[in-house]
Amino acid sequence: MKKIIYVFLSIMIVLNLILSLNFLLKERVVLNLNSENREIIRQDLNYTRNLDSIKKIGIGKGWHSDEMYFYYSFGRVKTELIPEGNKSVGNLMSYIDENGYSLDRVAFILFCSSIVYLIIIIVVYNVNL
Repeated sequence: MKKIIYVFLSIMIVLNLILSLNFLLKERVVLNLNSENREIIRQDLNYTRNLDSIKKIGIGKGWHSDEMYFYYSFGRVKTELIPEGNKSVGNLMSYIDENGYSLDRVAFILFCSSIVYLIIIIVVYNVNL
C-alpha cells in the first residue's frame, strides 16, 4: 500500500510540475465566456465571426503582450495579433485583466500542490504502516 501511494504521488508531482511550467511560460490572462461577457466582447472587439463557439478568450502578457487567444472546444486555440492604437481592444484588454484569471496563478497553485504531495510522500515513507 505504501508503494502504491508513493508511485501515485510521484506521478502527480511530475505532472503538476510539467503543467505548472507550461502555464508559467504561456504568460496569459484568460476569461471564461458567459452570456454577459459575450455581449461586452462583441461590442468592444467588433468580432465578425461567431462568438458562440468560443469558450474562453485570453490576452498575452510579457513577451506575448500583442497577442489575443481564442479558445474553442476540444482544445483548439487560435492566436491573433492585437493592432496598435485600437481603443476598443484596449478597453477589452483591461476588462479581461480585471475579470479574468492569470495562468501564472494557476501555475503557482499547481507548484504548491506538488510541494504538498512531496510532504505527504515524506510522511508516508517515514511512517510505518
